Amino acid sequence: AHTILELDRGELDPQWLKSQYDETQRFQIRQHMMFADYWYSSNGRFTDLQEYCREIADGAGLSLSADEAFRWLASGGFTTETPGLARAYSYRLRALKLIVQHFSGDEVIFELTKYNRLKLNMEGAEPVKLSVYQRGRVIALDGFKRGTKRLYIAGCFLALHHALTKFDSIHDVMGLSLEIVCEMRFFSSAQEGRAALVDALESMITEGWVDGEFDPALPTFRYAVPKESDSIHPNRDATTRRLAGATR
Repeated sequence: AHTILELDRGELDPQWLKSQYDETQRFQIRQHMMFADYWYSSNGRFTDLQEYCREIADGAGLSLSADEAFRWLASGGFTTETPGLARAYSYRLRALKLIVQHFSGDEVIFELTKYNRLKLNMEGAEPVKLSVYQRGRVIALDGFKRGTKRLYIAGCFLALHHALTKFDSIHDVMGLSLEIVCEMRFFSSAQEGRAALVDALESMITEGWVDGEFDPALPTFRYAVPKESDSIHPNRDATTRRLAGATR
């Protein structure tokens, strides 16, 4: 609908509008197919679908550890679903890590905890205008494209991109980025902003926009995937509790 309205207005290049719509829709469909492959092949609750799940797993090449599963899902990209935030499959990055952790039974780590020096990697990246669909308009934002990957220079990614041009220490990068998002009031609290920046930096490392290395002379950056959250946790419905009580 946004694209049709803009085509009617005639203010933006029609070829750009159509190509952006085409790329965005194909990208989102591919993401949801990948998540469905992982969900049905890895969720042990679907016992009546085990044989079909094995077929899905074989077809998708899924016989993965927790970290391998996350890297496979991450290949769908985190930097484009919601410009400025690290989201994919309708989940924030840390939520997806938590889902993988529950399904696999293995601990999932953040790649950024392995490094304390960072460097932007824009080799082969092409500056482009990327679309954002908002309130009936299509807005062109600055970004970069490399192969199938896209990076919007907005929100958390704008703050991190700027900080990475100034510093290479992960603590300095995170410190300046947090100052920027707080000053621009992207989030309701500094705690929420820090969590979103961690997700964004993790996605930039995972997708190859940032290279990292470990310097033993510098402190590490610590961040762990929680055991559960308010929305992602083992089943706690009334029926489960009642059945558990009946077996005691």
